[in-house]
Amino acid sequence: MNEYDSVLAFGEAHIAEYVRLLYHGPSDSGKTEVWSVVSQKTGDVDGDVLGQVKWFGRWRQYAFFPEGQTIYSKGCLDDIAKFVADINSRQKIAARQKEGAETGHE
Repeated sequence: MNEYDSVLAFGEAHIAEYVRLLYHGPSDSGKTEVWSVVSQKTGDVDGDVLGQVKWFGRWRQYAFFPEGQTIYSKGCLDDIAKFVADINSRQKIAARQKEGAETGHE
């Protein structure tokens, strides 16, 4: 279990140092999840949408899909990369558990 397992309600967010990861719910297929990546709020200004983390079928993993003309610092990229790595790990564990349940080898 990691820090993202409990963020499953629509609109809930994980707060990292430079970004917020806002859960949108299941994808259109219902098999994976979609998250928006939003810059941290500064003062009384809401953060800007930087992109989404969602499943990329050809790579069989979650990936970051940036909005056009967005610019990232190393810290922001680190936050996004850590989230993508963690959610991919969670997806692999869930797939193994599902495969084990289907074959009776949990």
